[in-house]
Amino acid sequence: MIIIVLSGLYYHELLRYSHERLSIIQLPGFWLNTGLLFFCLLNFLVYSSFAYGAYNNDYSYFIMFASISNIAIAILYSCLAICFFKVNNQKLNTTP
Repeated sequence: MIIIVLSGLYYHELLRYSHERLSIIQLPGFWLNTGLLFFCLLNFLVYSSFAYGAYNNDYSYFIMFASISNIAIAILYSCLAICFFKVNNQKLNTTP
């Protein structure tokens, strides 16, 4: 829950206090926070409804739990890969 709030604060700071025109999709921090936000939100929703699925002994819930967890991990790793790619591009563009 703390990471979700901190990600929201990052987006607020990024959009509100930027004094220059930015393309936020070019920033590595944007991709890092986007991946973390989706990962934490999806896992928070799944874990918060875990008691209901465990109480009903519904096997389809466990399949859905595994699928959503795998999707959240794929989103996180994809955003991290884009983040590292952007950092590498920034380093290549700034070296003389």
